[in-house]
Amino acid sequence: LGSLMIHHTSGVWVIPAADEGERPAIPEPEQVAAVVTFLREHFDAVVLAGGGFSDTTIAALNQAHIIHVVSSLDFLSLRRALSVLTRLRDLGVAESALRVVVNRHDRGGDLTLADAKEALGSPVAWSLPNDSRVADKAVNEGVSIISLGKGRLQAAFEEYAGRLDERLADLIERV
Repeated sequence: LGSLMIHHTSGVWVIPAADEGERPAIPEPEQVAAVVTFLREHFDAVVLAGGGFSDTTIAALNQAHIIHVVSSLDFLSLRRALSVLTRLRDLGVAESALRVVVNRHDRGGDLTLADAKEALGSPVAWSLPNDSRVADKAVNEGVSIISLGKGRLQAAFEEYAGRLDERLADLIERV
């Protein structure tokens, strides 16, 4: 497993996705569960990103303390988020483990955070402001958003990380 991991200068270890064009073998659910268990034993925090509801993904979800469902404030995104939340609830995920995060929040938009709460049946735990300039620059340069300075998007990430775990906030400060 160590040979798959990349160590970032901030101290974060990352297992990157396969290069585009490669078709990695899909691990069995038991393998995913074993990897997540191993990571949790060796790291203070483990963050998994993914989507869908394959048996492999469900094996990872079953070990999660917190599951973030990220949506934008538009009708189609909220509809997809509701579908995801419904499926998670059907799988037995406790409400206390679910967190709705609104990405690209624009205070002047047609839909509000209150609309999202009503549509999803869950409060919005956090929102990240719409700052496409910073987000696009991070993607284009292959760097973290936090490393690009101290704007409102970076501040929102830092504040939410601090709410999740003080250790995570300290880690982000070093990026």
